[in-house]
Amino acid sequence: MTTTVIKQPHQTTVTVFDDVQGRRQASQQGVEFSGGSPTIDDESPFCFVPPFMMSDKTDSNKPVQSFRLRGITASVFENQSEDGKTTFYKVTLQRSYKQGEEWKSTNSFGRDDLPIVSLLTKQAWEFILNTETSGQKENK
Repeated sequence: MTTTVIKQPHQTTVTVFDDVQGRRQASQQGVEFSGGSPTIDDESPFCFVPPFMMSDKTDSNKPVQSFRLRGITASVFENQSEDGKTTFYKVTLQRSYKQGEEWKSTNSFGRDDLPIVSLLTKQAWEFILNTETSGQKENK
């Protein structure tokens, strides 16, 4: 049996890999670190299984281009295929609004937002086409 301890701000995950059964178990059950060795409180009713591991790359989270109009933003993200040979683009949309003194955002749009969404997605589409075209010219 192999135990891996991952310490992150506000979260500690202990992953236990059972070689016999071939199962992984991740839990956040009262893990305490005393003298560098983990101890687990098995009486805790809480169990946490992370849905995925975040990459350490911070550059991959930044959009390559954003288009804004009247509180709505279309952000274009560049992605690479798993083999790294193909570049493709994704677009996210969000609307920012102020509730009291706090700024919030949503992915829901009203009737009057739709023409703006249409305009911003068209601009994002044109940006992607121009970027792909200029990339093909450079590769020749």
